[in-house]
Amino acid sequence: MVVNEQQSVRTWSTHGLHHDFSINGACSHWVDAQAETMAAALARLVSHPSHSSLVTTDQESKSEAPFGQAIIDCLDEALGLARQFGFRTYKDPAGFYAHIELGSGSEVVGILCHLDVHKPDDSAHWFSSPFQLNVRNGLLYGCGTQQSKGPFIAALFALKALQESAQPLRHTIRLIIGTDAHQQWSCMGRYLAHEAAPSFSFSPTSRFPVVYAEKRLLQVSLHGPASTDLTLACGGALDCVPDRARYSGKKQKLLQKKLDALGYLWLEEAGSTVVLGQTASAACCDHQGVNAIVRLCRGLQAIGYQHQALGFCSLVVGEDPHVRALLGDVEDECSGKLTLNLAQLRIDKQGSRIDLDLRVPVHVDFELFQQTLRQAVSRLGWRYQELGHVPPLYVPATSPAVIQLSQAYQEVTGEQRMPTVSSAVSYARSLPNCVPFGAFLSEYPEAAPQANEHVALDELLQASKIFACALSRLQQIPLGIAVGRQS
Repeated sequence: MVVNEQQSVRTWSTHGLHHDFSINGACSHWVDAQAETMAAALARLVSHPSHSSLVTTDQESKSEAPFGQAIIDCLDEALGLARQFGFRTYKDPAGFYAHIELGSGSEVVGILCHLDVHKPDDSAHWFSSPFQLNVRNGLLYGCGTQQSKGPFIAALFALKALQESAQPLRHTIRLIIGTDAHQQWSCMGRYLAHEAAPSFSFSPTSRFPVVYAEKRLLQVSLHGPASTDLTLACGGALDCVPDRARYSGKKQKLLQKKLDALGYLWLEEAGSTVVLGQTASAACCDHQGVNAIVRLCRGLQAIGYQHQALGFCSLVVGEDPHVRALLGDVEDECSGKLTLNLAQLRIDKQGSRIDLDLRVPVHVDFELFQQTLRQAVSRLGWRYQELGHVPPLYVPATSPAVIQLSQAYQEVTGEQRMPTVSSAVSYARSLPNCVPFGAFLSEYPEAAPQANEHVALDELLQASKIFACALSRLQQIPLGIAVGRQS
């Protein structure tokens, strides 16, 4: 079944609708009745290939389509849906962001979404067009259904549920739409330059339950000595555990025998020996993934190669993602232990370079940590270079706003799930006082940005109920004292 993306959005009567988001409440049944309409609305967004075709760092760009016309077309489609619902809308004249509003209170509750998507894999890997919503057995297939057009639709229908319930709104609700979540977040940079940040926001670009803390991100390079007998160029994205590491030197047969003895998988490819690992997000490198660079370095050392980089990768990092041999125990009670992902290794006649992705616990003194790291690296004879840094996200788990989100989840699902912490770097960090919340249950498999990206329609309906309940609950508290602090 292919959804007709031109299907119009319905209007509904408020007769008989009550403020009750419990499992069997009237509002819950109302949302369930919108399944067909929700799918049709999502189809309209999916039809736009809104992956970035033009990236700019100029936040004051005069272009009305800074990331490509397709993203602007999708943004206009979303605003058209909102206007059909009777909501106020605003579009940034430069095309970086837009927002949709309900209510008129002086304090603002934000929901942070985005409509840009990853460019899909070769369409031959899809069993239907990436840009045409396809419904199979209750699953909605299409590019952006999970990240993040589906969550936007769930949030939009949550606003409509509140509007239909005729609940008095103490605070304005603002659904903020970004266009650059997969690049540099410059859309929110422009938003904050021209708009006041909401008093509190949540972003449905993750999973339930609410995430109240995310570790600090630090990406660095270590520069070291050259080599006259070894050339390597291994690794890929800094935020991924490398699953391949290639060696093209003269000792391939010897290396292959040693890899077999170590129990490491490898293959021959284009005249090279490729050590195989298993990829994973750097955010979970302490319990997922197998680092192919570490395995290659161990094999090369075992057949007689000597270089400081091999020792660092195989011994200092090795299979300890907390690098206690280098830094000791780095942890806090809130977010746990430091993790380090060895992402890239380069060795040649000009020098050597190791690129690392570190997730630093939220409450660790960052200046002191940086000093300790620099000194440890210097003692090993390496030069330290910082590549990038993103501060942590933190809103206390005991803050009234986080408690309201947790209670909304419990009210709708009947499940009690405590606020949690993460090592991920979510889009929620692009706004102050914003936490990840939904849009999917933790058991739901991640499908974006792979081929055949999809969501379950039931998941979107459930998320919409949870968001509506959360927004209703947040109306009951003064937002100025609801958040606590953000590091």
